[in-house]
Amino acid sequence: MMKDKKSNNKPVYFFLGFRLLEATFKRSSDEPIKSFGVKIIDSSFDDNTGIHVITTQFSMIINKEDESTFVFNSGYQVNDLEWYKSIDKEQIDALFFSVVFPYIREKIHSLTNDYRGSVDIPIIDLRHANLSEGATFTKEEN
Repeated sequence: MMKDKKSNNKPVYFFLGFRLLEATFKRSSDEPIKSFGVKIIDSSFDDNTGIHVITTQFSMIINKEDESTFVFNSGYQVNDLEWYKSIDKEQIDALFFSVVFPYIREKIHSLTNDYRGSVDIPIIDLRHANLSEGATFTKEEN
């Protein structure tokens, strides 16, 4: 017997969106970014609504005086509870973070775009990273 086709077409989750909750931005120099870090500071699932929310902190250093922090949260509608419960929480968080990270990159780009040019964050694959402790990326000097 065939399953109902409509139920098969639904993805296991929907990305609902993101929002900037807090920003502390300092950029007095014209230097490029020296390092940046990402960390999931909170993650929760609401059994009643089926929505998973992660709160992410993005920090960057341009020089010793210019340290900036941005806090975002993002929501995901879980459509397949069996799939969701079969995956470790750290892996769910990493997967959902990898969905929102391009939006965070774009928001940092647009917020910092002035006559000096924008702060460009590289594309990185964090699908398998445990970001509960955070990760820092530093530009190598040649």
